[in-house]
Amino acid sequence: MAEVQAHTPGPGRTAVDARALERIALAAIGAVPGTLGDAGGGLSKLTGRSLPRVDIGVDASGTVVTVDAEIAVAWPAPVGAVAARVRDTIITWFAEAAGVTANSVDVRVAEAHPDPARRRVGAAELAGFDAAPGFAGPAAPARPAPARPKATRTTPVRAIAAPPPPAVRGIAAPAGLDGWTPATPAAPRPRRVTAPERPRVVPVRAPAAPRMRPVAAPPPVRPRPVAAPPELRPVTPTMPLEPRPLVPRAPRPVRLARPRVAPARVRRVSAPPPPRPVPPRVIPGRVPPAARRADTTQEERP
Repeated sequence: MAEVQAHTPGPGRTAVDARALERIALAAIGAVPGTLGDAGGGLSKLTGRSLPRVDIGVDASGTVVTVDAEIAVAWPAPVGAVAARVRDTIITWFAEAAGVTANSVDVRVAEAHPDPARRRVGAAELAGFDAAPGFAGPAAPARPAPARPKATRTTPVRAIAAPPPPAVRGIAAPAGLDGWTPATPAAPRPRRVTAPERPRVVPVRAPAAPRMRPVAAPPPVRPRPVAAPPELRPVTPTMPLEPRPLVPRAPRPVRLARPRVAPARVRRVSAPPPPRPVPPRVIPGRVPPAARRADTTQEERP
């Protein structure tokens, strides 16, 4: 994390870590009426993107500080006036709490939520708000009691004989060596840094009231006569007949008749007479001449 050079009197160097400036900026935002702390729920809290958020930018020399702040404003409240008071409070707290000059402070109103306390913040309250942090000065240190000198027992000093100084031998420098004199570096030229222009505050207008549109009531519905059905005759329910209990009866004995077997009559059967043979009869007929010639040719062949 980068460090910022603080403007403090006296010798030495004072540096403030950017994380300390971030916490000072968050405390300054929470002190302004009309701002909400720990806004943004659901996924924003899990990803660490809850409001308010502060991003501190420091250049390489540690002298130019820029602040980008995103805040949530309680609605209804003058959003532009709340953002302006947040910017002034951050600049004042940096100067008084850390001795750091904020060169640029950008405030972005990311969300607007209803105030949980249902307290309305007006322009008069914001105008009378004191941006100074109101830190208590350091307590004066307690004055120490004067110390009383205590007498100590003296120790006799023994004389010590110093050894004779050693003889110094002269050394002749070789000829031809010229002395080298280092050149003094030129003083660094300070770079001029111009503060960026202050962003213009854009007033935020409240949304216009919705325009009411007249709505005509529909005409009444005419009731349609409905004829009631004829009266139904009452039906007297009939009780079911009570079943008579079944009395088991013993079966009557059946008299079996004795079968009568009559002798079968045998009828005489005679065999039929054997068939009589029928003598063959010769039927006279005419043989065609072609068949007769064919028979004659077959007989002549050997």
